[in-house]
Amino acid sequence: MKIRTLIRLTGIAAIGGVAYVHTQRRGEWTVASLKDTLNYLKRSMNAMLSGQGEMGGDALERAARVTESATRGNLPNDRGTRSYTDYSARKPDPGQH
Repeated sequence: MKIRTLIRLTGIAAIGGVAYVHTQRRGEWTVASLKDTLNYLKRSMNAMLSGQGEMGGDALERAARVTESATRGNLPNDRGTRSYTDYSARKPDPGQH
């Protein structure tokens, strides 16, 4: 797909999204009403995205506190290798899914 086509499709989708929100808000089809809808969308997107940076920082802090014993490389090695017989005993009945 050409870049220009992608830009056009994105623009058409944005216009359709604004029109959808405008009709859901039961706005009149005037310039002032459309401007109000655009401001509403801008405020709601800012409110939605404002906490994302804090959530990312919290996840990084939690990951930094994970001890070495919680990592996958420190699982006990006493399990050994498994053979086909280990799995064949757990075969379900033919009627089960």
